Amino acid sequence: METQVLFISLVLTIAILGVLASGVTSWDDLSLGFTEEPNDVVAERGSSVLLNCSARARDGASVNISWRRNGAPLGNSRRVNILRNSSLYFSRVLSRRKGRESDAGYYQCVARSGNDTIVSRRIKFLVAGMAHFSHHPEPLSAEEGGAARFQCQIKAVPTPAITWEKNQTALPQDNRRLTIFPSGVLQIHDVVRGDAGTYRCVATNSANQRASNGAELSVQQGPRKPQPPKIIAAYRNVTRVIHETAELECLASGFPKPEITWMREAHEAESQDLLGKGEEPPMRGVVFGGGNLRIENVDPRDAGAYVCTATSGSRVALTTTQLVVHVPPVFIQTPSNQKQPTGKNIRFICEADGVPAPRITWLRGGAPVKNNGRIRITAQQQLVIAQSITSDVGLYQCVAENVLGAIVATAEASIKISRNQPDPPRNLRTVSVSSEQISIAWNPSSARNGFEIIAYSLHYTPTAGGIEEQQVGYTTTLTASELQPFTNYTFYVVAYNSESASQHSATMTALTDEDVPNGVPSVTLSTIDPTTLQVAWDRLPPEVARGEITQYRIEYRQNDHPSVYPVLVKGDSLTYHLTELTPRTQYDVRVLAGTRTGFPTDLPEKQQPWVSQQMPDWNASNIPPPSMQLVQLNVSALQVMWETPPPSLGITGYKLRYALDGQLTGPILIPADINQWTLTHLVPDSFYEVRLQTYSDSVDGLEQVRGLQLQPVLMCSASIRASSTSLPCVPTTITTRLGLRATSRSEPQPAIDPWKVKAVEPPARVTCEKAHLAARSIRLSWRRPLSARNITMYTIRYNPLHTKNASLTRYLTSAHHNDHNQVGP
Repeated sequence: METQVLFISLVLTIAILGVLASGVTSWDDLSLGFTEEPNDVVAERGSSVLLNCSARARDGASVNISWRRNGAPLGNSRRVNILRNSSLYFSRVLSRRKGRESDAGYYQCVARSGNDTIVSRRIKFLVAGMAHFSHHPEPLSAEEGGAARFQCQIKAVPTPAITWEKNQTALPQDNRRLTIFPSGVLQIHDVVRGDAGTYRCVATNSANQRASNGAELSVQQGPRKPQPPKIIAAYRNVTRVIHETAELECLASGFPKPEITWMREAHEAESQDLLGKGEEPPMRGVVFGGGNLRIENVDPRDAGAYVCTATSGSRVALTTTQLVVHVPPVFIQTPSNQKQPTGKNIRFICEADGVPAPRITWLRGGAPVKNNGRIRITAQQQLVIAQSITSDVGLYQCVAENVLGAIVATAEASIKISRNQPDPPRNLRTVSVSSEQISIAWNPSSARNGFEIIAYSLHYTPTAGGIEEQQVGYTTTLTASELQPFTNYTFYVVAYNSESASQHSATMTALTDEDVPNGVPSVTLSTIDPTTLQVAWDRLPPEVARGEITQYRIEYRQNDHPSVYPVLVKGDSLTYHLTELTPRTQYDVRVLAGTRTGFPTDLPEKQQPWVSQQMPDWNASNIPPPSMQLVQLNVSALQVMWETPPPSLGITGYKLRYALDGQLTGPILIPADINQWTLTHLVPDSFYEVRLQTYSDSVDGLEQVRGLQLQPVLMCSASIRASSTSLPCVPTTITTRLGLRATSRSEPQPAIDPWKVKAVEPPARVTCEKAHLAARSIRLSWRRPLSARNITMYTIRYNPLHTKNASLTRYLTSAHHNDHNQVGP
């Protein structure tokens, strides 16, 4: 019952809101709005077409209109021009023929006035045309009294009318034994001998007319013995747009002639309600053409599974057709204009219905809004702008789109500037504390009209793009922590008094220090001769290298031998030859990358695997191994690709092997004309060695080995760190190289409201001394903060003197009632 109510609600919504194609706040309430937008069009090749678009700005300001095609700016040409009234005029429409570009695509107009930019809904521009048949009728044989079915398929714009011919003569429209579907199906019921002949379909639209190939129908004597019913044809899935007619096909054979009945299966939400009443789900429609079902003016209530049952005597055959009803998007709630003081949050709400469910996109300036932390799009598709500033002023657009089209709603954000607004902080200065921390200091903002500064917020984001993080405190120094090593960050600061927030300070960019890599390169081994092994490796991505790679350390050993031999090479090298090896001996090799900070020392053994290669003897072939690449496809599959060797080598094919934990699988014999292979059903999150060599009738070529660690596939493209509950507190680093922080019981919030923050000042009079009982311990003491607002714990951070390697930083916590702690080794 709930589902039925939902469908009715959706239909009523469509009826009420269908006229609101753009669904916007009245443009009189906006600084800029469209007065006319373009509509979908189907144009004839060679014809002229005009797409209209106009906009008006508040107070009569001038408006500039431009156009986009498939998202790219569209300029004037000899054939396509933007007229003075901003309409887009095609003097002669082109279609794609003989390599010529087509005018078909998605178009939208862009209106600009002052600092405001908005875009119209995106419309579909189609050029009338007709392709060749993708499916021709096929010859078939039918029995007298039975049924026959032909089908043809063709793609055309606009949708063509399908007619059928027998022996090149049009079939009569009033023959009740014939059923013709608009989709290209011909059914012949109660077949007689006179139906034999050659059948073809003819497709006609405004662009062309095409006839399919002919197909013979032969008629045989009808059955004399009973035959069970059999479904000859039925659509498995039928999709229609609301208000269209749906025709569900069901054609059956059998003797005696089967009786056809239809039933609609109940939706999950309907089932319980109908079960209690002992009723069947309601079904609309009429049966036509011997057993097909026609439903006119479909709406979402008609969607569902329909069961066709063919009954002959005591025998039954059935099939199910799924009817899907698409509904264009309509707005349930459009965003409203927002006016907030500086520093307050702005929230735009946009809801849309439709089938399939519309995808919501937010635009500003005609481009998608970037989700960067301060400005974010919630799971409910609401647009939230935290701690608003004057640069947030402008027009924002909500676009709801599904397969049937797009609608656009526009709203405006305004900022009320208080006369007591503080000046922005000035003279930002940064100091890199470690590979994961940067300290930022600034000159304090002055009080305005007696309103003192109560807090500052520090905002920072990776300069290359990412999520914006923030910290709040009341001092003029804050430290950004948990940063990525060797990464540029952009910082700005905002000041707050009890009345307003300042504008952003000038931005400042700083680079975190280098750290050791947190991974190792992928290694490829290629045999050169029985005593020489080529080692090649890939460059580490920046997020793994965490600094400038200055050197590599190649480590090799005889298989599982305890003695490891290191070789250092320069950071610009990606290959090295290990020489004077022992023939017919297996070697293990791995490569470590190092920055100025050094090589990784605490990587688990699993993250720095060995790659093994068996050296050949002197009688082995000298055919070089193919150059191989590995690409992970998903958690349990990878693709192996290689370069084809020259024909002069006369190879028969390739031998592919792969190993997990020393267990070798293969060889897989691959023909010489194939240069890629997919390995599936692998163990996720495991390290694999892949081995490839050529072979011929007489000899195997040399082998190449490449290692790859299968990575787990993440559910989202980026991970987001949760805000710490200690954000409202102020970390302080002291000269004794120990940091101490007090944490209050503030609840975690998605975005910090500086007016609600009750900052805890740092602990005072921090002292340290060597502990009497332990030569490797320090006793640290401090005085509790004066405010002491619900302090739950203290955090101590410590690291060796002068180190900038964040891997050596350690943390301790102390209970709220303690004013001392002991730092261990």
